[in-house]
Amino acid sequence: MKHDASPRAHVLLLRGQGITINAIAQMYQVDRDTGSTWITQWEQQGKPSVHDHPRSDRPPKLIPDEQTLSLTSMQEAPRSLQQVVDR
Repeated sequence: MKHDASPRAHVLLLRGQGITINAIAQMYQVDRDTGSTWITQWEQQGKPSVHDHPRSDRPPKLIPDEQTLSLTSMQEAPRSLQQVVDR
């Protein structure tokens, strides 16, 4: 998943204006440690730290045949997801 860089960049601008990390974290509804990490990464890595780096996805819980069956089931009964799960 790729995240928009603009919130991180805005956090850096706010911090540069003297806004506390606690206030920034509250504004962006993130943990204080998250905001602090963004700032530390900026200090260490510069511009590349504002963007996410590619990372691997979690392995699927369903095997390919189960994925196909679940997609077909969802198309047949899109409002009955419990039926899809039961299948």
